[in-house]
Amino acid sequence: MSSHFNRLKLVLFMTACLGSFALGQSESVNWIGPPVVGLMANAQNTELRAIRGVPGGSTVGDPLGLPPFVRRAYLAPSQPWALVQVRGGIVGRISLNGTLPGSVIPVDGAMSAPGLVSFSSNGQTAALVSGDGGTLQILTHLEATPRISMQADISRQLTQSGGACRPLWRRTRGRARA
Repeated sequence: MSSHFNRLKLVLFMTACLGSFALGQSESVNWIGPPVVGLMANAQNTELRAIRGVPGGSTVGDPLGLPPFVRRAYLAPSQPWALVQVRGGIVGRISLNGTLPGSVIPVDGAMSAPGLVSFSSNGQTAALVSGDGGTLQILTHLEATPRISMQADISRQLTQSGGACRPLWRRTRGRARA
């Protein structure tokens, strides 16, 4: 009786081991592979791709699986998140964990279609300029809960310069002058 019981335990143990091995073989093996060196956007900012490998020996991977309603993505420096423009004219922040995008956090009141997006060096603040160049918005707290900290009409500066880009101030004999 005891030998029959031991044989039954052995068969159950082997079945469990083979079952877990088969399950492990059928699951995705994304954790096996080269490290992600960084992310890059295409020229139209419509997709993000992972750069895999090591410096000096890297390849560009397939597009990341961003939510289907994301129309444009603007990567922040050090790439822990990106500002995204989604269908319906909403600008939001999406967190990025390697090649796994998180959910979109909308930025209340942000312009619907920025013509220019520029980040601070640490990526926690961004400047958005409207497509016609008439409005400037400064977004802060991108690392947590993004919000608009400043909005300004800059169309007057553009009309005074004939539509050309120029600094909003200049130096004259060592003094800043508007």
